[in-house]
Amino acid sequence: MRKITPILALTAGILAVSCASSEPERLEDIGARALAGCTGSIERSHAAGDYDYSLDDCECVAGRITTPLWSDENSSYSGDPMPISDARAIAQAINKGQTFEIGLEKARETISVPASNSVNTCFAK
Repeated sequence: MRKITPILALTAGILAVSCASSEPERLEDIGARALAGCTGSIERSHAAGDYDYSLDDCECVAGRITTPLWSDENSSYSGDPMPISDARAIAQAINKGQTFEIGLEKARETISVPASNSVNTCFAK
């Protein structure tokens, strides 16, 4: 019986990890990650003295990740799904932003106009 060399074992481990992560990330997973980060995002905001946004606001934004974008053809939110890159930017804003507002401002600098318009519906009162 032959022993597995450390290099062979390392190579096999890297291949196993890369194969396990080869499936594309789903909007539902990104949305769930964003939603799970809402409590922390609002807590960071409140700790920084920013009380402009509530947990409901954050949960609405996280929910927009899995909501189809606006369709001019149907005049409803029945259009294309949010691009993965936009969804990731929003989730990162919620999970890593200094405050909810600062994170959202940074995300708006990079996300598409349709995704930004979708997020804006959470604040149209």
